[in-house]
Amino acid sequence: PRLKICGLGANRLDLSGVDLRGLRASYGLGWNLGLNPAEGVLSEQLTTTDLSWDRMSGGAEEDVQDTLVVTFSAQGGPVAQGQAEVRALRDASLKVDALYVCDPANAWYLQDPDFGWNGLAYYDDKIRSITQRYKHVFMWGGSMGGSAALLFACLADCVHAFSPQANLAFTWPTFGNAEVREAFRARVQESITQCRGTVTVHVGEENHNDNRHAGALPSCVQLHLHDTANHNTMKHVKQRDKLLPLLKFEILNMMMSQTA
Repeated sequence: PRLKICGLGANRLDLSGVDLRGLRASYGLGWNLGLNPAEGVLSEQLTTTDLSWDRMSGGAEEDVQDTLVVTFSAQGGPVAQGQAEVRALRDASLKVDALYVCDPANAWYLQDPDFGWNGLAYYDDKIRSITQRYKHVFMWGGSMGGSAALLFACLADCVHAFSPQANLAFTWPTFGNAEVREAFRARVQESITQCRGTVTVHVGEENHNDNRHAGALPSCVQLHLHDTANHNTMKHVKQRDKLLPLLKFEILNMMMSQTA
């Protein structure tokens, strides 16, 4: 079978002079050597950076919409996720800018480009510098991307996390070290309580691991159980044509409630 997706990010590969055009598979190549940050790409086909800010105006950084949709990618290539949904929101006349964020190290956004465990501060600085420009901020993601939505919920007005991990010690007890795992757990708890609006978590009601993580979240979280044992609840909702209507409703409700 043909290779469809390949994750080679954060591997210290020297890609200087490599022609990345016309790749048939989807490649995640962020945090490798020889890549020009000014020419960073974060798309469904190719990723050479960890963050991409997509403004509808395409103009100066000061020319932004009122609303920002932040999409965090799950483990994988990693390549951008949520771009089709953002296009659909714009087609429905919702004026939203987008911020796509991925983790080239596939390390729950805990690592930084220098391969240290300073990812929380690194991503917080980059994301905060953009979210602070907006009146309304919506965050979402699935699995590791859902965890990231919780990690940075303190910067948002509305959050939807699909099957996120809340405590890495539950299912990955040897990941990193005890200090890293505790920093992750504590940040999730603190960030959720600092969210300016609602935090909703989606899990399959028959998935034991996902429910264990959901059960460790603060009581202010709104838990939505879905009729599935599948970990990928975002896919479950999307296949039933309910994902885009959910995003539209939540984003419009956020915009209207904060305008009133």
